[in-house]
Amino acid sequence: MKTKFEKNILIIGASLYGCLLAYQYSKNKNVKVHLVDGSSKLLNSLNFIKINNIKINNGFHAIEIPRASSLVDFLKNKLKLKLSVNEKIQKLLIGRSIIDFKDGYSKWPKKLQKDLKKKFIIKKKDKLKNFYSNKLLKLVNACSSRFNNKSNEYSHLFIPWFLPKEYRILSKDEGDVFRQKARDNKILFKYAVPNNRLFSSLQKKFYYFLKSKGVKISLNTSFEFDKNNFKLRKNNNDLNIKNKNINKIFFCAPLAFLLKSIDIDHLKKLKKHKRNLINVLLEIDNNEKFTEMICLNHNLKSLNRISLLKKNTFDKKSILQLEIIQNKETLNSIDIKKIKNEIEKIFNLKNKPIFLGYKNSRSMFFPDQKWNLKSTKIIENWKNNFKTKIHMRYSFGPINMAKAWMYSIKDAKIGI
Repeated sequence: MKTKFEKNILIIGASLYGCLLAYQYSKNKNVKVHLVDGSSKLLNSLNFIKINNIKINNGFHAIEIPRASSLVDFLKNKLKLKLSVNEKIQKLLIGRSIIDFKDGYSKWPKKLQKDLKKKFIIKKKDKLKNFYSNKLLKLVNACSSRFNNKSNEYSHLFIPWFLPKEYRILSKDEGDVFRQKARDNKILFKYAVPNNRLFSSLQKKFYYFLKSKGVKISLNTSFEFDKNNFKLRKNNNDLNIKNKNINKIFFCAPLAFLLKSIDIDHLKKLKKHKRNLINVLLEIDNNEKFTEMICLNHNLKSLNRISLLKKNTFDKKSILQLEIIQNKETLNSIDIKKIKNEIEKIFNLKNKPIFLGYKNSRSMFFPDQKWNLKSTKIIENWKNNFKTKIHMRYSFGPINMAKAWMYSIKDAKIGI
C-alpha cells in the first residue's frame, strides 16, 4: 500500500547540514523529501585532494567528542562508517612558541605574558586591543589580514583561542562551552575520524542511506529563483517540482548561490573579499605528537593551521599539513623556501623539511560586516515576498559538523 504524503519539502544543498536535515525529515512518514544539489556528489565539500600521491582532507577535519557524540553514533550505527577515536592534542603557535591549548597564564612564555592585558571576561563585541598590547597586538593584527583587513570584525577567530584558559568568553554557544570545559580538563578532549582519515568516505554511504530512507536525490541540478518562483534544471531539462507542490524549502547551500539569483550586483562585491586556501605537505625528521595547531607567526602571516597528517614510528618522521590562507593563487620558490626555513626553526629541526608539494584547493570569502548585513537584509526582504515558505541559516561561512547535527534536529521541528 502506497503511503499518502501529506507534506513535501525541498532541500537545496547537499551539505552535511542538508543531508542530515533530509535524514531527520525522512523519519516522518507523512513527509516526502527531495534533496537537490548542483554537484555530482553529496557532500561535495568533503572531496579529498591529492598532493604527491597522498590523499588528504581539504583542510583539517575532525568530529570533536563529546561535543558531537550523537553525530558519531549516527555515523557508526546508521551509516556503518568505521571511525577511529583519539585524544585531541590542541596546540597554539605564537611566534615560534608552541603552547598547549589547556595552559593557563603562568605557563605562557614570559615574553608573551607581558603583552597580555588581564581582562579575563570576554564579551561578544570586545576588540583585540582589549586583550593584547605592544608586539603581540601587532602580531595578531598582522595575521588577521589573511582573513580581512578589518581585524576586529574577525576577532572571534583569535579570541579566546590565542589567550590563556583563564580568559573566559560570555557565551552560551555550545562550541564555546565545550572548548572551555576541555581547557579546564572537565572533559576528555577527543576526536573521531574515518579509519582511512578521509571524510570523503561519507559521500557514497550517505547517498545510499538516504535513498534507502525514501529521500529523492537530484544531483547535477541547477536552481534559479525570482521574486515569486523557483526553477530546477537537470541536463537542460526542467524538473517537475513547482511552488504549488512544495510546502517548504530549506536552503542549505551557500547563501552566495541565492544572491546570484536575487541580487547579482551585490554578489559581485564579494570578489574583493576572496582568499585562497593553499594546502602544503612537508616531511620533517621529528616524531611530533599533536593533532592541530592554530598559528600566529611573524614570518608566515598567512599560516592558519598545522595538523599532523601521518606519523611513521619506525623512522621517527612526521608529515605536516599546513593550511595557508592568502590572496595569491600560487606559491613561488621564494615562498616555499620561506616556509621550510620557518618550520625548521619552529620545530627545532636538525635537517630542513622536505617539501612534498602544495595545492590551491578552495576559494574562501571573508566579507566585512557591512556586506554581511546588507546581504541579510536583501535576502530577508526577498524571502518575505516569496510564495513558498523558505528557511535558511544566515551563515556566510561553512557550518561545522557539530552544529550541522544540532541544527538538523532543531530545524526538522519547524512546522511545514
